[in-house]
Parts: sequence; structure tokens; C-alpha cells
Amino acid sequence: MSTSIIHRYFFKYTVLAVQTIIIFAFYQSSQCMSPLQFEVLWIWGCVIACFGAIQDIILEGYRINVSKPQISSTQNLLGNQTGFRLAGLFVSSGALGISHYGSWKLASYVIIGAISIAMLLIGVNSPFPRELFTKEQESSSYWASLKKELKDFFSWNRFPLVLLIHLFAYKMIDAFIRWMLPLFLYGQGYSNIELMYADKGLGWGSVLLGGFVAHKALQRIPLKWALLAWGIAQTIADSTCLFQWYLGKHMGLLFFNSFLHQMLSGVGNLLIWVYISDYCRSSHTMMRYSIISAWFTLDRLCVTWCASLVYGRTHFLTFLALGMLFSALSAMTFLYSQKVMNRTL
Repeated sequence: MSTSIIHRYFFKYTVLAVQTIIIFAFYQSSQCMSPLQFEVLWIWGCVIACFGAIQDIILEGYRINVSKPQISSTQNLLGNQTGFRLAGLFVSSGALGISHYGSWKLASYVIIGAISIAMLLIGVNSPFPRELFTKEQESSSYWASLKKELKDFFSWNRFPLVLLIHLFAYKMIDAFIRWMLPLFLYGQGYSNIELMYADKGLGWGSVLLGGFVAHKALQRIPLKWALLAWGIAQTIADSTCLFQWYLGKHMGLLFFNSFLHQMLSGVGNLLIWVYISDYCRSSHTMMRYSIISAWFTLDRLCVTWCASLVYGRTHFLTFLALGMLFSALSAMTFLYSQKVMNRTL
């Protein structure tokens, strides 16, 4: 009984402690106004990223645990995506807008205020339900859980290997070209505030529309075919960058491309998190999710590093052609699937 209470309150107050550290790091980074303080700003940025990851793992593990059936998982992901994108709109577009019309220090203070409100809501809420914690979870230690999950993960079970390949393929399709687009658009003459309105303002609604499309698609076709269709659609959509390159600065085309790419990003985001949630649902959900999350972060770093290297050493058209080729090949990996990908909702 006492162990269960510790588990329930531990997660709640861990989130609050982590958010307190994030607020402190935001405040310290907001004081770095000189270019000579770049190293200090970088250190506080690492602190925010590290403790933000801890918070994400706890909350995502909680979400996966409370959404047992796949249909609940999809509906929960759609709601989770709404909250995530609302927060993203606030801290990205909102921060850009406040810094453009005010200052970065003011933007940091507004973000700190928003996190404080979230902490207040968590503080007055009840602890995590007792039924989330099984007897196995309550009796096992951190190291025992880690050892068990790593043993399962690196055993001759083919499903984790296929999952890792699919996660890398997803990042290649989603990030290789899209993460370099801001550099290309800056070269086309767009300003920060113009990209904010197009990519973050319009893009927020587009992502939610994409999540809704993915939710409906999963009710009709298996996850395997939904991911394959998304990969092909994203590859074709990347070709619209050719028009941007040919026409130069054109606000109408910028808004169209933002709508299309963000909608497809919303589709892919929901599909891949349904896939991850199904795998992570186990007696040690948070431990399994932390391993997958670490691999996912490594994928993103590898893909964006390769993309920046290719972008910096080739012409944009060569970069675009290579990106579309890599994207098409990555989409083909979804043809090889496990049982979890072969059912509809």
C-alpha cells in the first residue's frame, strides 16, 4: 500500500520538480543578452532539453497507460496532438511574435508564466491513479526494469528491429527536407515574421487536420498501408519546393506549401505515435518508452546532420532530388511489417 502511494505521488511531484528546473533554466537563459554569453546560453539550453525529455517520458508513459485499446490510443493521441500543437504555437509563433514586437527576454518571461500555470493545474490535480501501477511495477527497481527491457529489446525478437528501421524511415521522410526548408526560405528573402505566420500560424490548423485525417484512415485501412500511403504522399509533396525555387519569394505559394507539408506532418505524427504506443504498452511502459525516445532522438540528430551536410555542399535541386529519393526508399520499408501494423481500428 505504501509503495503504491509512493509511486503515485512520485510521478506527480517529479513532473513538478522538473518543471521548476525548466523555469529556472529559462530565467537564466533570458539574462543572456550578449553574443559573448553564447556558451552560457548553450548550457542552459541543454538543461531545458534534458529535463524536458524527463517530463515527456513521464507524461507520455502516463498517456500510453491510460489508453489501453488502440482506438482509445488514437483518440487520445488526437487530443494529445491538439494540446501539443497549441503549446507549440504558443512557444514558437508566440515567442517569435513577442520577440519581434518586444524582446526575447519578454518572450521568455511569458513562457515561464505559461509553465507556472501548468504547474498549478498539476499541483491541484489528484495523483496518478493507483490502477496504473501493477504489482510487477511496484516491486521492481529501476535497474531491474532497465535490465529486463534492454534484454527484451536486444534479443532475437524481430519486432524491435523492424520498429527501429521504421522509426528511422519515418524521420528520413519527415525531417530530411523539411528541416532544411527554413534555411532555403531565408535565402529566398522571407523574414522571421513571415515564416511565423505561414509555418506556425496556418501550420497549426493544418497539423490538426492531418491528425484527423490519420484518425479516420486508421478506421478503414491497416497501419501498415496508412504509413506507406503517407510516405508516398510526403515524397510527392516535397516536389512543390521546385515551384518555390523557380518563382522565388511568393507569399501565396509559401502559405500553400506550409499548409500541405504541415498537414502531412500531422498525418505522419499521429500514425507513428500509434505505432510506438502499441509497442511501449507493457509492464514497464515508461522504461520502454524512454529507450524508444532515446533512439528516436538519435534518429533525428543523424537525419538532420546528414541533411545539413548535403544541403551545405550541393545545389538546392540536387539536395531536393536526393531527399526525395531517400524518402521514397524509406517509405518502402513500411511494406515489411509485424502483426501490430496489419489491423484496423
